[in-house]
Formats: sequence, structure tokens, C-alpha cells
Amino acid sequence: DLYLMKSLISENGSSRIKIVSENNDYNCCQLKYIISKCDFLIACRTHASIAAYSTSTPCMVIGYSIKSKGLAFDLFGDDKTFVIPSKSVSKEGLISSFENLYNRKDDIKNYLTAIMPQYLKGFYDPIK
Repeated sequence: DLYLMKSLISENGSSRIKIVSENNDYNCCQLKYIISKCDFLIACRTHASIAAYSTSTPCMVIGYSIKSKGLAFDLFGDDKTFVIPSKSVSKEGLISSFENLYNRKDDIKNYLTAIMPQYLKGFYDPIK
């Protein structure tokens, strides 16, 4: 991930892309706070996407495991819009998915804000 992010930054010279964890020892609460302040997140790690979803931060996942697809399906009823399989990621697919995320970020944020309390409640209710 770090190699890809560094090459993306150097190729585009963007000051809007930030590498948070390089040479910093943030704990999970601090990282979740940072993610919560993002307008959106492109994640390659399941825990980063969970932090995004749980703070209503719109998130697109470059997924390498079934977990990212299952989580997106649980939340949105759709795993294809929010997860790009890492084995088939392409420049065009990444751009298209990002444009979709960017154009719908307010709707996604509002949706996550509305459903997340009930979704999380399910983890605390005893099994019946």
C-alpha cells in the first residue's frame, strides 16, 4: 500500500493525498478519528473500511478478501459498487468507482448515518 501511495503522490504531485501512518505510531482510536475527518476513503484494509463505515465516511475498498465484499453487501446490499477486487483492479475501473463514490458521497454519508446505529445494535443484542 505504501509503495502505491508514494508513487501516486509523486506522479500527481498532490498535496490532497496524505499518508497517515508512515513514521507515525497512531493507535486505532487515533486512526479512526483521522478517517472520520475524511470526505471519503479508498481503503485496502478491512479495519480501515470498518472505521470509515462506522463513522459514516463514504468508502471504496480495494478488496483482497471475501470480508470486504461481505461487509459491503451487509451494509448496502451490493458489493460490486463499493468493492473493487484487488486481482482485477484497473486504472479505468478505479477512476470509474472513484467518480461514483465522489458523486454520491453525500448520499452515502447520509445513508450510513441513518443505518449504522441499528446495524451496530445487532452486535450487542443477545442471540435469540
